[in-house]
Amino acid sequence: MLESKTSIRQIILTPELAKEYLHKICPNNRKVSERAVVNFSNEIKLNRWKLNNDAICFDTNGLMINGQHRCHAVVRAKKNIPAFVITDMPGESFIVMDTGKKRTGKDVLEIVGCKNARTVAGALRYLYLYINNNLSFTQITAGMKRGGSCITNQDVLDTYNKYPDIIKFINDAKLSRVILSPAIGLFCNYVFYKADETLAEIFMEGFYKGANLGNDNIVLVLRNRLLKERASYTHIRPSLKIALVFKAWNYFVHNKKVGNLTMPTEMPIVAGDKLLNGKPTSRLKEVKEYAKERSIEMDFRK
Repeated sequence: MLESKTSIRQIILTPELAKEYLHKICPNNRKVSERAVVNFSNEIKLNRWKLNNDAICFDTNGLMINGQHRCHAVVRAKKNIPAFVITDMPGESFIVMDTGKKRTGKDVLEIVGCKNARTVAGALRYLYLYINNNLSFTQITAGMKRGGSCITNQDVLDTYNKYPDIIKFINDAKLSRVILSPAIGLFCNYVFYKADETLAEIFMEGFYKGANLGNDNIVLVLRNRLLKERASYTHIRPSLKIALVFKAWNYFVHNKKVGNLTMPTEMPIVAGDKLLNGKPTSRLKEVKEYAKERSIEMDFRK
């Protein structure tokens, strides 16, 4: 048996050293992903990059077969990061690199003891976009893009640590499964709860259960619209579902009766919002004051 010359060491990867490594890149390496470079460089700039077991690897010919995205990110961020370097890797190792299961937001939340982590992680991704003014028709995609890059596991964990009380609505969110995903249900429930606890409880109970709702009640109109789409197997993007729920909430807060709920042309601002960018954009207080001044009784339960 031939003795292996493979060795591993820990280094500080500087922009200068990263440039040097990029000159040694294997010609057969995969195409550089701009999204990955942006994602990594953002983490580095925010000092959130952690030393991990994914090493920068060189084969027996001295060519870099793993680590190009980190090197590009270090160059772009103009900051140093710690890294492991493995040299004299067998050439056939290139074939099986990056084939393992990557850790997800769900995995990270489970590590810190969060129950129902899959649903909570999904809701936190929507919440992250929302509080950073990025919740739009174009931003919510399968990859949950953040300015051209994916929302990271660290983003999910930071949002969870900032808003840990979101988990109190997890059992209610499961009731939304027949209408829309529990993650969207949990997200919307939390945003409405932060706007007005009482109104949120009334709105979401009606939405989940559909009981004691008049024909012109906007909550029933919303339920029927989403159930109809589901029954017809029409695929509505998550962003459009959220926009519909937000629009219905705004009608509910303003006590507006409608027989049909049309799709909004842009993502509505939630009436009473207290999360968006950390700045209240509340219209709920104005509505209540308007009603009080004019002796208008706003019966949200009908």
